[in-house]
Amino acid sequence: MSISSSASIKSRAGYSLVELLIVLSIAAIVLALGVPSMRLFVKDANLSGHTVSLLNTIIRGRNEALSRASYVTLCAASEDLASCKTSGANWSDGWLLFVDQGVSLQYDEGDTLLQVKGASDQVSVVADSGLGTAISFSAKGFAQSATSTTAGRLIICDDRKSVDKSRAIIVNRLGNSSLSKTVADASTACG
Repeated sequence: MSISSSASIKSRAGYSLVELLIVLSIAAIVLALGVPSMRLFVKDANLSGHTVSLLNTIIRGRNEALSRASYVTLCAASEDLASCKTSGANWSDGWLLFVDQGVSLQYDEGDTLLQVKGASDQVSVVADSGLGTAISFSAKGFAQSATSTTAGRLIICDDRKSVDKSRAIIVNRLGNSSLSKTVADASTACG
């Protein structure tokens, strides 16, 4: 290898300032386009995760009632997660699942706590007038709420409050639950 070819290799090693600026500009554009999509992905994941968690808790509550041949209640928790709310429709502070052996639809001494779920800053949960603050499953799996023995919905929303970005869990009188991925009245139901 000659000296002149060695010198030309050394002068070509590395990147010029212009090349570096072009690469950084392209990276900045790609990042600027990707960040909003990532935020939406995270919001969708939070909404889905919270919905699945609540649906699984409802299913577990009914299964526990059937297997224990006892009443099992799922209620909207107070802010400190130590008791059930007695009024309102806001489940956003979390929920309690327990074997209800004391005062009906209230977590008190003698009840067996099965699950506690705390609040999420990203998601709100609201019950419609059919469910109110609690759902109780009988030993035969039938559902009743604090306000009636009819079906009701738990509506899960994030700050978008749109029809396609809200979820509803429907619980019928038989204790069966289903998931709706659209909520027609999301803007009013979610506050």
